[in-house]
Amino acid sequence: MTDVLAEAKAEIAITDGASVTAELGRDISVDVNVVDGAQVTVELTAGPELDVDLGAGGAVEVDLEGSAELYFLPDGELDGYYTKSEADERLAGKSDTDHTHDGRYYTRAEEAALLALKSDEGHTHDERYYTEAETDALLAGKSGTNHNHDSRYYTETETDALLAGKSNTGHTHDDRYYTEAEIDTLLAALVPTYAPGDTYSISASSGSAPLPGFCSASKTEVTFSVVVPKSLANITGVTVTALVGGIRTTSGGYLDGSNNTKNWLSGYTVTTSITADNIVSVVIRKSSAFSTVTNNTPVTVSPSSLVLSFT
Repeated sequence: MTDVLAEAKAEIAITDGASVTAELGRDISVDVNVVDGAQVTVELTAGPELDVDLGAGGAVEVDLEGSAELYFLPDGELDGYYTKSEADERLAGKSDTDHTHDGRYYTRAEEAALLALKSDEGHTHDERYYTEAETDALLAGKSGTNHNHDSRYYTETETDALLAGKSNTGHTHDDRYYTEAEIDTLLAALVPTYAPGDTYSISASSGSAPLPGFCSASKTEVTFSVVVPKSLANITGVTVTALVGGIRTTSGGYLDGSNNTKNWLSGYTVTTSITADNIVSVVIRKSSAFSTVTNNTPVTVSPSSLVLSFT
């Protein structure tokens, strides 16, 4: 053992396999030169400083009670180790293994909840979604949101100007206009109309022109028309209550030897129909063919008395 006094400095040389123990007093410094395979144990009291030249290499353990043990290894066996200063530098940016994070970080549970709403990067969509090709095809027929129309279309200003002069489809007119019912009433007053119970008459003294007609149905019917001066809109039926006169062919002969006094309601059947708003068709039927006439021969009826009764 080498004792070193206060305020002194000792230099110790250690050979292969040797060992040395130095007890250091107050304010003592020791330089130790170590060769391969040596071991140094230094007991430290208050205040000493130990300066160690590792030479070929070594390792140090520090006794927290104030002692330092130096273990020296052969050349090359310190490769892969950090020095104390290197280790301290790297550890300065590290956290303890049981540390916790503050509010700047998500917890594991929070991360799991967030990731549960996300899909994997390589995921695919089902038929609820359009593919890129389908979307492109649909968009190909659409215009951009800021597109403009050409002169085939009205602008908003032009449309507003046109609509400004129009009424809504459900609009009603004020008392400046007649309603449909009011117009119908006014027109009914302007157009003379027959009412049930009214009659229309032709006589020899009325000077009416002969009524055109024709013979048909294998020469058993003579049909002619009577034009009346009023509307038959309110009439549902017409009855011939008097029919006297002659019926002549285009050749000038009379049917069935008739003359202006022949009563066609005797021995014949007479029917009527309304064929227009103011026209009555009259048919005279005979059980056998009329004489002096051929089928579809035009005739003229010259009534000396004709009365039509309306119902």
